[in-house]
Amino acid sequence: MELDAGRRISFPRFPESNGVLTPIEYCDVPFEVKRIFYINNTMHGDIRGDHAHKKCHQMLVCLNGECEVQFESGNTIGSNMLQSSDSKGLLIPAGTWCKQQYFNQAILMVLCSELYDPEDYITDKKEFLSWNS
Repeated sequence: MELDAGRRISFPRFPESNGVLTPIEYCDVPFEVKRIFYINNTMHGDIRGDHAHKKCHQMLVCLNGECEVQFESGNTIGSNMLQSSDSKGLLIPAGTWCKQQYFNQAILMVLCSELYDPEDYITDKKEFLSWNS
């Protein structure tokens, strides 16, 4: 599976009378998952992310509300609206600048290919553009 920035990956949905079951199996994620975290308690319009990773690939999944994800990698620039109702994940490979804006009490779950390493982050956009060229 290609690790293209902004690639949407669909997960199966099993609607039941008391809710919808959406499993995410490791075969759905194109890398070994070493860390999972989630972001919640955001205010409408909050922005997070605004950085890139040198080694870490990520899969973003909106568990509640909506989250607009903007990304930039090489010649690829785009955005995607993730919604909790769409059962999709958004792939953010290493070397991709990513920023999220949160709406409607969004909860965003992030599956990561690497353990947390502060040295893996690029937080300066000019440094990223230089590193990525």
